[in-house]
Amino acid sequence: MTRTKRSYAEMAEVLGIRWCPGIEGGHHCQRMGGITEGTVHLAERRPSLENTSLFLTLAARVLDPSLDEEAVMWRRSYRLALARRGLARRVHVRLPRRIFDFERTYVLAGVAGLTNDVPLRKQAFDWARR
Repeated sequence: MTRTKRSYAEMAEVLGIRWCPGIEGGHHCQRMGGITEGTVHLAERRPSLENTSLFLTLAARVLDPSLDEEAVMWRRSYRLALARRGLARRVHVRLPRRIFDFERTYVLAGVAGLTNDVPLRKQAFDWARR
């Protein structure tokens, strides 16, 4: 059963992060969201698959700041997609494959022509081809 009607507050509590739905610290939480020091800043909106995916992406960046430090963009996209999928499991939300279509295409294009000696190249290629 797909449950995408879970609120941001519930997901933040399960993940152990803070969620700011409005104005906190003198800045307005933007529509596309943002993160600062363990807090996801995201304006309240209707629960939908895309909005839940956006929240989980921001939460993954809060929980693992090394995702933002990744210099190789295809590797960053791959690691972020895996982290988002893992968080979705933790909050009991099913993200369908189509949510990851862009990341799969981007990663596949990024690893094309690289050898398996490149870190995470083989895993990323296998994930993108599934």
